[in-house]
Amino acid sequence: MNGMKLTFFAILLSLLLAIPRNGTAGTGTGNKTVCIWSNGFHTGIIIRIDKQTTRILNLELPDKKYLYMDIGWGELEFYTSRHKTVSTYLKAALIPTRSTVRTELFTRNELRELRARWFVKLKVSDMEYMDAMAFIKKSIKSGNNGKPDLIYKRNGGIINYYASPLKYHILFTCNSWIALMLEKSGIPVNRSMIIENSLLFWRLIQLPNCADMKAE
Repeated sequence: MNGMKLTFFAILLSLLLAIPRNGTAGTGTGNKTVCIWSNGFHTGIIIRIDKQTTRILNLELPDKKYLYMDIGWGELEFYTSRHKTVSTYLKAALIPTRSTVRTELFTRNELRELRARWFVKLKVSDMEYMDAMAFIKKSIKSGNNGKPDLIYKRNGGIINYYASPLKYHILFTCNSWIALMLEKSGIPVNRSMIIENSLLFWRLIQLPNCADMKAE
């Protein structure tokens, strides 16, 4: 009986925490647009590349034809392994492990062809955007030369992996990282209990600054 009561209160608490909190940020009046997306395995933020962004993040850009950058964070071995095994998934889920910030560049046409399970556009202010970039920068380790610590690259630098000081585990996932980034930016997304993408996007589409969304 006591076990049933504990289960009931645990479910009730999770439902209460899932209710978005009111906030003054994220009113939909921002002059910048960012996209939060997920393909089911990876969740990231897509930004338009400009001089301000490249100056803050100091990331490698091999060609000016790429106008957009997807930035995500996750478990290092899971992200970089081409052939994932059951142990890869278990390690990523159960053990606090090394993590990486992954970036991928897109042309305009490539972005249009992006296969996304979820895709949400958010209008943000300059301050919210700058705070988000500052959070991303803190999620990347710096090397001895003061530049981001690039540990692995693919496709000639179209996809890059940077070392991160954060630890990945089942209670802090790529979805948790996105929610924390938005929260640190002043956007009232309420990151409580967010570890998988469905809850993250359920909260995102309720924000007043959600300009557009797509879901399978």
